[in-house]
Amino acid sequence: YGLGSAIMTALAPVAGVYGLIRLARAGETFNQKMRQSLAIMGDVSDAMRKDMRAAAFDVARSTKYGAGEAAEAFYFLASAGLSARQSVAALPQVAQFAQAGMFDIARATELAVGAQAAMGLKSADAAQNLQNLTRVTDVLVKANTLAQASVEQFAMALGNDAANAGRMAGQSIEDVVAVLAAFAEKMVVGEQAGTAYARAINYLSIQATENTAAFRRAGVAMFDQTGGTRKLVDVIEDLEKRFAGMSDKERTVEFGLLGFTKKTIALMNTLVGTSANIRKFTEDLKKAGGTTKEVADKQLTPLQRGWAKLGATITKVGADILQTIGPALETALTAVANYVTGAWETIKFGVQNAGDLSKLALVELALKVLQLVPQVESPLEKVAEVFAGVFSGIGAFARTIIDNIIGGFKELMNVARAVGAAIKEGFRAIAEGDIRNAAKRMADTFIDAFARQQNVEAPNAFKEFQKAYSEAAGKVRGKFARSGGAKAALEAERQRLLAQIAGREAKGRGALELAAGATPAVPAGLAGAGAGAGVGDKMFSGAAEKGSAEAWTRILSAMGGGKKGPEEKTAKNTQKIANDMAATRAAIERIEDGAGNLTEIPP
Repeated sequence: YGLGSAIMTALAPVAGVYGLIRLARAGETFNQKMRQSLAIMGDVSDAMRKDMRAAAFDVARSTKYGAGEAAEAFYFLASAGLSARQSVAALPQVAQFAQAGMFDIARATELAVGAQAAMGLKSADAAQNLQNLTRVTDVLVKANTLAQASVEQFAMALGNDAANAGRMAGQSIEDVVAVLAAFAEKMVVGEQAGTAYARAINYLSIQATENTAAFRRAGVAMFDQTGGTRKLVDVIEDLEKRFAGMSDKERTVEFGLLGFTKKTIALMNTLVGTSANIRKFTEDLKKAGGTTKEVADKQLTPLQRGWAKLGATITKVGADILQTIGPALETALTAVANYVTGAWETIKFGVQNAGDLSKLALVELALKVLQLVPQVESPLEKVAEVFAGVFSGIGAFARTIIDNIIGGFKELMNVARAVGAAIKEGFRAIAEGDIRNAAKRMADTFIDAFARQQNVEAPNAFKEFQKAYSEAAGKVRGKFARSGGAKAALEAERQRLLAQIAGREAKGRGALELAAGATPAVPAGLAGAGAGAGVGDKMFSGAAEKGSAEAWTRILSAMGGGKKGPEEKTAKNTQKIANDMAATRAAIERIEDGAGNLTEIPP
């Protein structure tokens, strides 16, 4: 019991969140369906809107259909030509009809309202219209209990010619459906029954007009003394009296004398002998009031009724909450959407400029080093030459030795020996106190050691290395010479990168400014060195305006959804670099004061 209690306690928050989500979802579904229905109803007053909402929830409490389905039913009622007031009155009856007939509300609306219109029972008065609609649905459901056809099949028969033919002949809905029930007993149902009814009443009318004498002689009257059509059951009974005692052959001959053809004789034979059943069906249908509600209510178990009431209550609470906070929620969601759009644009900016931002970070770091320790500019130029030459040379060397694998392994051994010699020379320079020339001595030693290695199987590898090394190092020296030194070259590169990024930033300027305004200020010391009135400062008003450190800070902020972890970590690391550079500069100054041989670092 204790474990179960602990589990329930742990899951309570989850269940609560899930419940809120379900509550909001049910309420929003209802509001959406109601809005869709109202959209085709024209100008509906606030009072009528409230009545429609109340009617939908009442239906949800008393039927198996949810409030959302009930709200959607207004759409179908309006599509069938009912006004808002008529729809409010009709909704409960249509929902009960749907439940009794075992189909959805949309189908129920189509069948019930269609049959009502076909029988000429629609009324502009909402109360009278509801009374007529109730009569139609009760008759259709009652017929289902009397004969071998479903509610839907009887409704389809009415909609397929039977109602129109019966209305034109002055027949009531009970009269028409009673004959349809007789057809159902003969396995003629649905649209087929509707067609059969219309043909029967039309053929009788035509033949009675064209063969008046034959009908009078046979004692069959289709019309009364005023010229109105008699009830079809009375005409069928006249035929039954005429055919009493006749053989099948004699009856066929008599039908011929009355003007019927082979096809119509077969149809009339289906009805002859059913007048007693039709009269009973008619009397039962006239007592059908309340049948729809009775059958619909019997279909629900006590549990279903309870769930219906609970579901309607939950949906109403959710719908009322969302309707109340809807405007504020819309504003909030719009703001979130705008932020997400801005964040995505900022992230996209970072991805598109990832290469340049990485280069910019290295340039900023180098400029920071030169700012803190100006004396390292000349050694830095030499290191840049060595790195550029070595990287280029290794590439050329690798491409060359691929052509000769065995010779390539021997060349690699030569490289290893040269590297060992270079490292040894570096340690020697440090031990001798010649720290300022350690890098140069290592590079020269590596080149000299490698140059002395000869391999006849791959004689071109080192030549390619040396050529590539010399070309790359020469380009670096030339660039520094044209720019006026390492610092000037780095500053020029910084401005080039900023200008290049700024060109891409033009399209996303709004998003970047949004990110810039939403991100905490960068701590002191993060702004890029040498940020003056250059190209970047004039053109770049977005994330990279103050240097790559701040650019990455803003991008990480957007990617983190406003969390402070990523940008604070970036700021901390960048500040640490600055502190380390300051400590290095102080250490060099102490060495200069003590040794005296590092007062000037020659180029």
